[in-house]
Formats: sequence, structure tokens, C-alpha cells
Amino acid sequence: YHSEKNHSDRPVHFYQIWIKPDKTGLAPSYDQRSFEPAYWHNRLFLLASDRPADGAVTLNTRASLYRAALDKGRSVRYTPDASSRPFIYVIDGSIDVNGVAAEKNDQVRIHEGVQLDIHAREDGEFILIDVPA
Repeated sequence: YHSEKNHSDRPVHFYQIWIKPDKTGLAPSYDQRSFEPAYWHNRLFLLASDRPADGAVTLNTRASLYRAALDKGRSVRYTPDASSRPFIYVIDGSIDVNGVAAEKNDQVRIHEGVQLDIHAREDGEFILIDVPA
């Protein structure tokens, strides 16, 4: 069983993302990290992965989570493995993903192995989740 409760008087907004582990029978785990927004300003920043780097949260599955905040006119490129299916969630603003417009709260699901060119039509923030196909 699992539950979340906001014990503050202030509203809270968070993303709870569940990704199945590669193996069954693993002990439950939990990790929480704080990152400075400057880390993902105008670049993709690794938040969590099975190949952690720079203090990213360690995952027990082949998956990676990135975050980016792009200034209007800025771009980033992401090249997934051939067997990956990236997923983008737009937190705020407006971006283009391979020429397709995505606005705040939009989701973009990508076919296996497609290189992603992500461009900010206006200031835009997003999460990129790369999972196996």
C-alpha cells in the first residue's frame, strides 16, 4: 500500500512516476533528491537512470528520466537507443518535437529509435522519460 498527503497549507504539485523494475522480487526502495533548476537550464539533465551520473537517482530498470527548461528559440537533441520509446511531458510553455507542437500538459510519445530534436517555440519546460520498447 502507498499513499501521499500534503501536510502543508500550501498547494503542492508533483509527478509520481511508476516504472516496472527489470527483475521481480527486489526489495522496495525509495530515493529523493533535490536539484537546482540551473542544472537543466537549456540542456537535458539526467534525474534518474539505471546508469546514474552526477548524483542522479538509481533505478532498478533500464530507463532514464531527464528534465529541461529551454529559453525561447533554444534546442536540444536526444538520440535514444534503437529499442527505446521516449515519452515527453510538457510541464510549461510550448515546444516542438521533430516539428510537432506540444503545449503545457501535452504528452508526446515517440516510436522506437527516432532521434528527437526539441525546440522551444516560447520558454518551455519538459520531462523526457526513456523506457524500453
